[in-house]
Amino acid sequence: MRRKAFREPSALLPPPPTRAKRNRAWEKKHNVDLVHYRGVPRSVQEDVISIASDLGVPVGEVARAMLEHGITSYKAGKMLLRPEVTIGKVTLFPQNGKKR
Repeated sequence: MRRKAFREPSALLPPPPTRAKRNRAWEKKHNVDLVHYRGVPRSVQEDVISIASDLGVPVGEVARAMLEHGITSYKAGKMLLRPEVTIGKVTLFPQNGKKR
């Protein structure tokens, strides 16, 4: 009678995941395409998302179109921005983050 080979319980487990660092070459190459802004109210974010959904385009493209339009309007003198001094900073939204 032959004996079955005894196998260690660890031999039945899959090998642990590698600890190798992730290749971030793509992120480094495309880092200039990534932009984040703080202080944008949730309602504005939701409006941009809704417009993108209605048009069937990515949210980033709607945000880009609006930023480009705003910059063009500002440079042409069609949009007036009035910074105000508040305690410790200069802001365009002095009253609880709401534009006047």
